[in-house]
Amino acid sequence: MEDGYFRIKCVIHNTTLEKVICTNIVCEKFDNLEINDQIDSGHKLTIFTATNNRIFCSFRGAETLTEYKLAMTCPKSSGNNACGYGNAGLHPYNSHKLLLLRFDLGQKDQADWDNDFSYKGAEVPFGDCS
Repeated sequence: MEDGYFRIKCVIHNTTLEKVICTNIVCEKFDNLEINDQIDSGHKLTIFTATNNRIFCSFRGAETLTEYKLAMTCPKSSGNNACGYGNAGLHPYNSHKLLLLRFDLGQKDQADWDNDFSYKGAEVPFGDCS
């Protein structure tokens, strides 16, 4: 997919001390992420999607069961958005270009929905596909 067409490229870095497991994917699908996929502690996974609609996914710590929720969208007619619900470690992103995201699971978010370069706690309800 790296050489193919995508609207969202997302690097997920597991900074926690445990393996995390993908437990949910909502509204659309990623080209290379499925439920039960795992990211070991200290490792990264780069995922892609060609959708321009909202897409959500969540990961859960294998031992602590801590949940990390991610939301993103790259619409054709308005600005990009993403959020990490506080603990998914969303880095600042560009709301006006192809959406390239980075999440450091287990860290505080540095940006949120409608605030691409600052964290104000704005988020979209998880799973709200509209």
